[in-house]
Amino acid sequence: MTNWYSIKEQCAGRYRLLFLWWVYRLFRLKGLKIILYPIVFFIVLFSKNGRQASQKYREVLYSYQTNHNIKSIQFSSYRHIFSYAFSLAEKMSAVCDPKSPLKFEVYKDENYKSFQKDLSTGVFLISSHLGNIEALSAFPRQLSQHCPMVNALMQINQNSIFHQFIQERANNTYFHLYPAEQFGFQEIMSLYEKISTGEAILMAGDRISSQSFKDILSSCLLDRNCVLPKGVFRFAKKINHPTYAILLLRTSGDTYKLILKQLDISRQEQDLVQDYTAFLEKYLLEYPDQWYNFFDFFK
Repeated sequence: MTNWYSIKEQCAGRYRLLFLWWVYRLFRLKGLKIILYPIVFFIVLFSKNGRQASQKYREVLYSYQTNHNIKSIQFSSYRHIFSYAFSLAEKMSAVCDPKSPLKFEVYKDENYKSFQKDLSTGVFLISSHLGNIEALSAFPRQLSQHCPMVNALMQINQNSIFHQFIQERANNTYFHLYPAEQFGFQEIMSLYEKISTGEAILMAGDRISSQSFKDILSSCLLDRNCVLPKGVFRFAKKINHPTYAILLLRTSGDTYKLILKQLDISRQEQDLVQDYTAFLEKYLLEYPDQWYNFFDFFK
């Protein structure tokens, strides 16, 4: 089984990124989207691993839909990979552009109401690679309610060129990135202090760590077994702050919807993982082409 951190970064050369940034600054997201159509065609044509990962995922998805009598949403590898490429362009816009055109809607259910109340005490957010969580960088600029500093722990080595490129141009004060590869005791203590003062911590719950690849929990997604990082859910219990699964999903054009699900951290770690994957599965079925785990996720 090929883990995500074993896959080499592709199609993210510095000069390619500079060209896309130049196109974005001149023609904004709509112009960049037009440029991406032919680029993605060649990516799909020459990226065998990407096509295979997309095909395997779609086979799992279609099998689940058939077995559960759910209307199948058919899409090609081209559409799937284009969705991912466009999410990277939107990530660039969110992080680097103080006047990002991204717009946001909020799913204002009971989870969101609880989230609003818990913000002042500090919250732990568990994200995923369904949707585009890094578009959260542009979120506070467009909404008037209190939005705390988000301290995100992410592994960046696998996409180091892209991450370095956007961090050099980062233009926001709400999103602080901690490279997981350099994370140690001092960083852990720093996060404890930050969440205690009302800031937010964000970690991805759907990819195992390259440093702790044996520290895992099993779960079920789309009727298939998968493994998730045990450390994230253990941290949720130890930090003992309100914990939410969080998604940012593109609904149309340049608009994203924020969706939250409060997780009960009094439950066992295995139960937390199952609650988290059930939340993912619900929205994966609604937005299937925004699943950006292009590796052997399903066993």
